[in-house]
Amino acid sequence: MTYAQSAALGRWLRRRAENVLVALLSTMFVGFIIQIFFRYVLNNPVGWTEEVIITMWLWIVLWGAAFILSEAEEIRFDIIYSNIPESARRCSQY
Repeated sequence: MTYAQSAALGRWLRRRAENVLVALLSTMFVGFIIQIFFRYVLNNPVGWTEEVIITMWLWIVLWGAAFILSEAEEIRFDIIYSNIPESARRCSQY
């Protein structure tokens, strides 16, 4: 497989990962709308919608962090790394 082919495959896989993220977000939104409808229109709140919303949110965060975000886009709070000497930091980059 050439570099161009593997780059094209990587772009295709990234778009599919974004499609999964859209499906998860859409499922969460539909669950939210169902929850509002049942609670305020029918005056009969249902509990399963909260579970769906929470589960979808968890999967959105994990899926996005695993497959969508690049390493440069991640936010990290690294206390140990910032407290070690510069020479040790340079060694850890290799």
